Amino acid sequence: MDTSDTTNPNGTEAKDQSPAERARRLKDEGWDMLRLAYGVHRDFYQDAMRKFREAEAILRAGEDREGLVDVLGGMASALRVTGDRSVMKEAAGYYEEEVEILRGLGRENEALEREVGLLAAYRDLVTLAVEGAVDYLTKGINLGRQRLAQAKALGDKSLTAAYCNNLADLSALLASYDAEMAESHLKTATALYRQAEDLWGDGEAEGQAAARMGLAETYIRLNTNLGAARELLEKVQAFYESAGHRVEYQIAQVKSLMAMLYEASGDPDLARAFREEATAMFRRMGFSS
Repeated sequence: MDTSDTTNPNGTEAKDQSPAERARRLKDEGWDMLRLAYGVHRDFYQDAMRKFREAEAILRAGEDREGLVDVLGGMASALRVTGDRSVMKEAAGYYEEEVEILRGLGRENEALEREVGLLAAYRDLVTLAVEGAVDYLTKGINLGRQRLAQAKALGDKSLTAAYCNNLADLSALLASYDAEMAESHLKTATALYRQAEDLWGDGEAEGQAAARMGLAETYIRLNTNLGAARELLEKVQAFYESAGHRVEYQIAQVKSLMAMLYEASGDPDLARAFREEATAMFRRMGFSS
């Protein structure tokens, strides 16, 4: 699915561009391909990765560390699309390098923003049960708590919401590793998702949708507020099916959660129907589940 060509959008030959300009163009194209990986078909991540790696090579050859910002984050995001445990540590490493560069440049607030991605990578490592998963879980929760406090101190509502949401994800995962305290961890996740939903509000609908999906899942796992969980998922589905916001992957995720919900509420036929629909959507996009 490689869509690369030899000209930029203005028709200028790529060979006539400076290395920095070419790297910037490749970075932008990489992010475009990455959006297609979630919106159309998973395999677009390969095109994204090729473009990011080419941009990385140009920038490292020119010792342009600052230029690597966004390229490293793109590479990490592309690797996360694979769902392959063998590359998730590499993805986390790219986020870590990006944060290190920003801190070295004195861009502390931007570094704080990028560590949201690092927490998501730690979550992936735990979800995939990579060796040392519990260590990543502990590291992620400790880092998340520190950064959440910093975001609150800055008065940045959006960033605070992002850290609440990521900490909620990690708390929900902790419930799977600590059966004795599972209910407590899920209730902690519930409170954090609610904070994230409120902080993002209607003005940041995509973030709000992420919080609502997480909140619905914790309700289902706690086997409580199932009616509210259904309403939350219906709102999320409506958002991701709306013009300009359609994301097939997220719609499939909603259907998977609907299957969980109806399983929990004692309706196996509806649960099976939603599960089959979600599976079919994931497979059309190149995801196994």
